[in-house]
Amino acid sequence: MGPGRFPAVGAQARRKADGILGEVYATDPAHQLLSVRWATVPGAYAWEDYTPDQFARCWELTGIHIPRPRETHAAVVLISLLVLLFFGGVVLHDSLSSYHAYNFYQPASVDAGILHNAEALNRKYGLMAAETCAAGADDYIRSLTSHSFRWDSTQMLTPHFDEFSHSVSAPGVLTMISTHASISDGFGTFRPIRLDCNYDTQSREVLSYGSDGLKP
Repeated sequence: MGPGRFPAVGAQARRKADGILGEVYATDPAHQLLSVRWATVPGAYAWEDYTPDQFARCWELTGIHIPRPRETHAAVVLISLLVLLFFGGVVLHDSLSSYHAYNFYQPASVDAGILHNAEALNRKYGLMAAETCAAGADDYIRSLTSHSFRWDSTQMLTPHFDEFSHSVSAPGVLTMISTHASISDGFGTFRPIRLDCNYDTQSREVLSYGSDGLKP
């Protein structure tokens, strides 16, 4: 092709600098521009705009005409399949998540007899109750005093709440007990306190905390 002339859309061209094959993808005679694209990876392209003279300097026609891109339809189909697979995966994930969430958070059917039995409640829910009570205990102690407090060093690897009341205040409520916290009197002396934590084994939440005579 001589300078100043437009190659046909679909004409194959070889880049003179490195031999890469490309194709004339679009032309705009009104603005004396044409676009050449070439594959980078399968299904992806790079392209650049040229004037006819620039094209003649950088590219040479091979004499082969490439039909309008056949990969377009395949790409659309592939993209559609990927979208369907993606949304299918999202729906499946949400369904499984909901299923597991339900199994985890919804208590299994419980024999009504154990709801009034502290020993049975502790055997079934004691560890979870101790962990949940411990999670909010520091905030509760801070509501009792502006002074510092501490936990026994022996409780670093064991639950703070390691005892339970043998009475049941309400069906399914397990009262956990801790005697491992101490509150400062402001002058460097720490006084141990007892903490009670009323834990609802069916809703799996702390209903209230209590202490031996101290009030928020």
